[in-house]
Formats: sequence, C-alpha cells, structure tokens
Amino acid sequence: MSAWGSLYVFASILCCIVVRAQQAAQLCDQPELQNGEFRYWYSFPLSTFRAIEYNCYEHYVPLNKTNDNDTYGVARCTENGWDPRAKCLGKPCLEALAVENARIIEEKYNYRDGENVKYVCNTGYRMAGNGEAQCLNGQWMDIPTCISTFCGPAPTVGNASAHSQKDIYQSSEKVVYECDGGFVFHKSNEALCKNGQWIEIPECGKSCGPPPAVQFGDLLSETQAVNPHGTALSYKCHHLFKLEGTGQVTCRNGKWVDPPVCLGECSLHEHMKANNISLKWVEVNTLSARHGDWIGFRCLDGYGISDEALLRVQCIKGTIDYPTCTLGECLQGSFMGTKMEAAIPHIDA
Repeated sequence: MSAWGSLYVFASILCCIVVRAQQAAQLCDQPELQNGEFRYWYSFPLSTFRAIEYNCYEHYVPLNKTNDNDTYGVARCTENGWDPRAKCLGKPCLEALAVENARIIEEKYNYRDGENVKYVCNTGYRMAGNGEAQCLNGQWMDIPTCISTFCGPAPTVGNASAHSQKDIYQSSEKVVYECDGGFVFHKSNEALCKNGQWIEIPECGKSCGPPPAVQFGDLLSETQAVNPHGTALSYKCHHLFKLEGTGQVTCRNGKWVDPPVCLGECSLHEHMKANNISLKWVEVNTLSARHGDWIGFRCLDGYGISDEALLRVQCIKGTIDYPTCTLGECLQGSFMGTKMEAAIPHIDA
C-alpha cells in the first residue's frame, strides 16, 4: 500500500473515533429556568463540561455563583446532567421573627427560601395555626400566634354561689357551686375553664311535680313525683294523631314548659252524602285522616261544582271544610261549604 493509501486509512479511522466519541458524549438539553434568563444565546443541547451563565430577576438569587461577588449564576453540563442546576431562589430570611408567648425550636441565623421555622407556646397558651412560619422570598409568612388559655373570674350562676373565687384560672381548673335554698342543680355543679373559656356552666332551678297529661298522647318514661330543674320528658301521640312541637316537656324553675300537642284526626263519614260528594280515590266512605292530610273528593253523578280545585281539602285540627256539589250545571263563583267537626274532641294548639 502506498503512503497516500495508508494516510487515507488512518484519517478514516481517526474520523470514526471522533464521531463515536461525540456520540458517546453526554448532551444536556436546555434547562427550565424560572424567575430568570440566560445571559447569552446558547445552542442547545450542549456537550459535557460546557457551562452556561444566567441572571435572576429582582428579589431572586442564583443557586450557584463562581464568586461571591458575582451577580449571575453558573450551571455546568455533566455526565449526570446539569450540576449544579440553573435555578433562581427567593431571597433567604436572616432570622426568625419573635412570636409573643412562644419560643423557637432549633433557631438559626438564616433560613433558605421555602424553609420553615417551628414554634411552641409557653405554658398557659395554646397555638393558633400549625405552629410554623415559612420563609418566602425574604419574608416570613403564616406566622402563628399563641392564645391565652387562662380564664377570668368564675361566671355568675343564677340562684347559686361559688365556693371560692379568684381573678385567674388555668385551663382545666373547675369552680364548684352551691344552689340557694329550694333550688337544685341540673346535671353538674361545676364550671370548667377550657382554653380560655368557661364551659359546662351549671344551672340551679326549682323542681317540678309530675309531668302534665297530654290529650291523645302517652309519656314514654315512668312518672316521677319530683323532677329536678332541667328534666326533659318525651311523649308520643296515639294512632292517627299528629304531634305538634318537639314532643318533649321541660321542667324550668318549677314549671313544665312547651308541652306537646297531639292534633286530632278527621272523620270522613255520611256528611259527605249531604254535600253530594264522595271520596275520589276509594269507594269506602267511612275513613279517618290525620291533621295536615289532604283529601280528594268528587261530585256524585249529576252534580257539579264551579272549580274542581275546591274538591281537594285539608284536615286541620280535626276539622274539614267539605265542598258542596249542586245539581245541574256548574256554578259560577265560589261554592257553599259546610263546616263539619270531627267525631273526636277538638284540640286547640
């Protein structure tokens, strides 16, 4: 082989080696840079060991600088990608803020952007929030507060007096009361201080005698001769009677208050025949309806009414206003109604 031929072969081999080396080299794509911009124009991707420089916007600082006096950041392409990364950080916070009635856990001289500092309240105070403040771009955010858990003087209870009094109570402290003569406690005789507020404050009131009877209703518990202030008893109404109210009666200072009422049923009977009507949906004309129920009627054959809407009426406290149908053509104007009382006694609510 001639000298020129040998040189050609050597050059070809060298070219292949260079190409393969370039192909094997790590290439870094353009990094995602937030809150900043590149200082120069770069043709990405870049090969290993190439570096880029970038500037951060106002109030942000670069993650890595070549010198402390530099204002720009530097990122370098390595076999493992960009290291250090091209990143603009918010400004750090120099020191944690003091929170009244609290102390800092693991205090430092400065905190990175996004870093948290933890607080714990002093004895007698509780934390409002999660107990952490966060450094965001040089400022502290979500600063917690410590709220006093002390209570002031014990609350006044009617018809009672406290065994002892003082100006300040710690959380979980209790005050014991004594009812005046002729009065009794409802539930506890103590008030509790909890997180700065008085709770479970007792009541003193006079006892009641036996509970009142409710017409067409039954008491759901045994009758007692004496019932303490605050006692609540429940009733239920008889079949086809509707309960009005809470269903309970309560003893308040010697009196039963808010007794329930059982509203009577409406009896549907032969009076319908006198008004020339019958039930719309059933053939049986002797039925009962509860208070609040709606009843539909129809005119007997050969009879009519001015407005069919008048054939739908409501049972109200044992009373029905029956519609009247007349012989022949439909009447113009309002109908003549006959007010019929229920067969059972009427109850006023």
